[in-house]
Amino acid sequence: MTPFWKPMPYYSLREKEALTLFKKSNLSSSIAAIKIYILICLTSNLDENGNYCASLTYDQITKYASLSRKLVSNGLKKLYELELLNFEGDKKKKYYLMGVKRTGKVFLETRFKSSQGYWAKLPFAGFVDSAGRITAFESMSNRSPVELNSLKLFIYLLSIRAKDQVSISVTLSKIRSKLDISFQDIMIAIGFMQSIGMLYKVNLGVNTISNYDAAFSINFLVCGWESLEWKPTYLSHDEWKDKMLAKMFPEK
Repeated sequence: MTPFWKPMPYYSLREKEALTLFKKSNLSSSIAAIKIYILICLTSNLDENGNYCASLTYDQITKYASLSRKLVSNGLKKLYELELLNFEGDKKKKYYLMGVKRTGKVFLETRFKSSQGYWAKLPFAGFVDSAGRITAFESMSNRSPVELNSLKLFIYLLSIRAKDQVSISVTLSKIRSKLDISFQDIMIAIGFMQSIGMLYKVNLGVNTISNYDAAFSINFLVCGWESLEWKPTYLSHDEWKDKMLAKMFPEK
């Protein structure tokens, strides 16, 4: 059975601001690292100890993340350096996602269990197609700053989505402060994400590439948004979807 979503730990990425450490100065490797991280989240399952991990070969990562073997190597190295992953095994490694265990005011980074919190729903439906392809990854050259900014923004948006809400609202100033991306680059990334299917719909308000209202809360729907929360049984899927869209994006 195809899942609707998979859990994605975000403590280090958001709370410790590791997303800002994926930089243009190391562009292709940073793009590769985020693509691999997303892929491992999408393919992860529970091991015998309740930890989330994924068993993947280099060839599988190359295929599904649309990366060269060199970029796979560089991307994994970046993830290890940032302590977002660790692994077991040799040829077919078992990659473990890293999360955090909180005891009082003490945070201990450990292998990720969903019971520990600090995770977000990563859409599977809408992001992975029926043939198992990730077309958004296939659309990337792995050499463009807009691709890196888009991947960082995608993870950040998922990490701040409120429980029971299918949409995400956040200001340009907040995105800029958390991701260290200029207003113009944020706007360019939003357009790119829409063009490759990472975003379903966006309400930009008065914001354009050349004019910004940094305090305006932009409303986002990511790909696969319909599957991220519970739907009432008394409405059909289409009725519920139309109702949500009308509420979030009212016609002027």
